[in-house]
Amino acid sequence: MSRITKFKETKRGKIIIKWETKNNDEWDTFRMSCNDDARPELYNALDELAKDVVKIAELEEEDVHKKISVKGVSFSYSNDVMGAVMSAQKELKNSNAPLCFPTPHKPAEDYSEAGDNPTLPQSAVNHLTELKKECWVYIKGERKQMNVFDNDEVEIDGYNGEEKVDFETGEVIHESKVDGTEKEIPKQEETEEEVVGGEVISENYR
Repeated sequence: MSRITKFKETKRGKIIIKWETKNNDEWDTFRMSCNDDARPELYNALDELAKDVVKIAELEEEDVHKKISVKGVSFSYSNDVMGAVMSAQKELKNSNAPLCFPTPHKPAEDYSEAGDNPTLPQSAVNHLTELKKECWVYIKGERKQMNVFDNDEVEIDGYNGEEKVDFETGEVIHESKVDGTEKEIPKQEETEEEVVGGEVISENYR
């Protein structure tokens, strides 16, 4: 079982994705950082999320047109319920830099049946689901007008936060395959490594 935990697009367009894979009773954490452009579907999902941000942040409706953009999403999972915080930017008339702000954390549905807490709009849940789907496609190697891998090394199994990632052996814990060769990624303790260009990086916290 695997799940996306973070998406970020930097100023220069670099895409950073973090995800977790269940390893017995622990979660192994992985990080990808790549300069390749994603498929248009990913950017479309971000554009749609900008409309949701206007509702969630209780902004003016006219702000949605060319003024709000979503640059990142942090996902949480509790009791099998997805939650999210979106990092957004708003253009300002009298400033050279945008206003950067996070949305309040909200779950896709209430954590308890008897609860009556604010939740994400259904449109936001749909667009977040689409974004997670495109993150898995990006990890798989499908980018704008290109396919990094010749064979399917990642299997997308559902888009509800329970996606399974398959790198050659059916697991994405300590191995990745790049350019036809297998490479073992050693376990790390409290460390983080980054390889630019689409190679998967393993972060293990024990």
